[in-house]
Amino acid sequence: MGLFSKKTDEDETGELQPTPWAWRTVDGLYVSRKVNKLTGQPASVWMYRVVPTQPLAWEPVAAKIGGAQALQSVLEEVGARSKARPGKSAKMSDNREVHVLAVSWESPATPSNPATPELAQYQMDAFGGFLFPKKALFIGVKLESPILDSIISDTGDGFFGSLKSNAKKLAANALGEAVPDLSLFQKDIDDLEPIFRRNFCAIPTAEQTAQLESWFNLGQGPEKTMIEQKDHIIVDGVDKLEFNILMGFSNPIMHAPGSDWLYEAMTHYSPARVVSLRAQLEPSDVSRERARRSQRRVLADIEEQQTTSELERSEYGSLKELAKSFEDLTVSSQQPLLTRTSVIMARRAETQRETFKDALSSGFGIQVKPLEHRQMWALEHTLPCSKHTLDIFPQDLSISMVAHSGIWG
Repeated sequence: MGLFSKKTDEDETGELQPTPWAWRTVDGLYVSRKVNKLTGQPASVWMYRVVPTQPLAWEPVAAKIGGAQALQSVLEEVGARSKARPGKSAKMSDNREVHVLAVSWESPATPSNPATPELAQYQMDAFGGFLFPKKALFIGVKLESPILDSIISDTGDGFFGSLKSNAKKLAANALGEAVPDLSLFQKDIDDLEPIFRRNFCAIPTAEQTAQLESWFNLGQGPEKTMIEQKDHIIVDGVDKLEFNILMGFSNPIMHAPGSDWLYEAMTHYSPARVVSLRAQLEPSDVSRERARRSQRRVLADIEEQQTTSELERSEYGSLKELAKSFEDLTVSSQQPLLTRTSVIMARRAETQRETFKDALSSGFGIQVKPLEHRQMWALEHTLPCSKHTLDIFPQDLSISMVAHSGIWG
């Protein structure tokens, strides 16, 4: 399973903790601080991998479309593991939770596997004073475990014997005498691992792990002094970070290629350095039924408003067309839907006349604004094991809308 690094003490101590996770394995598993008091097991465990990226700017159309395939395939395959319950109710479906995180940073130039020491020295002399851009795209999946089945089938004295056994495990974990027992999550780990391998997703390197855990501090560790202001956070009295939330789309239909909205956000001269997307993958059957109910509701509302003249006639067609497009998408596609989606974008808040927010608004009709009085929650949104989903402006997005956004470029 891998070695663990303990990051925090238990929540019950009341001590402020620098991270949302308590433990991390060397192979990309993150264990939350919270513990299920019934089972003694971690309340949540997340599995993170790095999705392949490549430069996008000068690529031909075929390469731009092909570059999105890894992220799209992973989300589709993980979403296929979401379970629709009888009745196809959205509230009853067992959706998989995912976290897509793109981080860009700069690091000093280093020789890349030079053939000779002389070539290495030449490269250092030529490029040693420069900073080179780097980027990583992470995909995190919240693991599932058959907790109830484990309790009932536990060896010993049945249900109550299992509670006693797990209470001992909980006490041992709280005292720091044992690492978390992840055995209940092993089947899900084994099922997800082939999905990641098929799509060339790798365990994060040490440098990538540092960015995943503390990108806000240039990968130098999460334990820093932070002061939260209304619309930004000051890190160590110097760096100012502004966290923004995606509010909505004026143009909800996009076509690839040419709709690289997240690529535009991350390559603007005042860019989003981090994009964090959290969502649930809803089964296509559930989305289809929800779309049909939505269309019926829209048509009923239009009929009612027509009688009171609350809508202009031109608006009738727009609402009908949008509802019909959503239903057509769910009928024609077997893709799961990214539902209850929240998107946080963070930038270093230098004073600029125009930022990536203006580019998204003018170029794509996307509304983004600073998330006021919730900046620390927004920071946690970007980190593993966050308990803040921040679905204040929840979006329903197709997987293609994210995969072909250029987030991987």
